[in-house]
Amino acid sequence: MWYFWIYAALSCSYGACSGIRAFVLLRCNIFAVRKLHNKMIGRLLYAPINRFFERIPVGRILNRFSEDLNTCDLNIPFTLGSNVLNFYFILGMSLLLSYLSHWKMTPFIFVLIIF
Repeated sequence: MWYFWIYAALSCSYGACSGIRAFVLLRCNIFAVRKLHNKMIGRLLYAPINRFFERIPVGRILNRFSEDLNTCDLNIPFTLGSNVLNFYFILGMSLLLSYLSHWKMTPFIFVLIIF
């Protein structure tokens, strides 16, 4: 019966860590997109009128804005979250392997030091 409580505690901790990870990624993403948008607007407003706005159509500028912000909103958080999850998976597996068979992890430690 005590196995159930261990499994429940691990499940709850995984859920809490996933929620914290999602919250941190969301906050960082909002901050980064806001900063990118402000810099893009600033550069666009201070661009020389005779050399920039007469040659480049407004539709192309709006398309570039929406494409860059869409990439920042959708692709980057998903990729970053996947990379963080994979890093912790590899770290956990390495710690488990080093605990179960520490003599097999000795070459791995040397490889980590070299690279």
